Amino acid sequence: MVDEPKLIQSSGFQLFNQKALEAIAAYEFENESDIDQVYLVTVKFDHTTESCPAPTSADDPPPAG
Repeated sequence: MVDEPKLIQSSGFQLFNQKALEAIAAYEFENESDIDQVYLVTVKFDHTTESCPAPTSADDPPPAG
């Protein structure tokens, strides 16, 4: 049985951390022994303007609404 994934070390970016935790939660781990194992899991992150919008300037007015 695998526990809930936990962040051991931050990437420094909340969005990357969240995407990594989501990928780990969906990953199918196979461990036929009762011995703890270390797994290397690659997390693909597509940089898009939707996922990573450009920062706004402090001088920009706040959005309406």
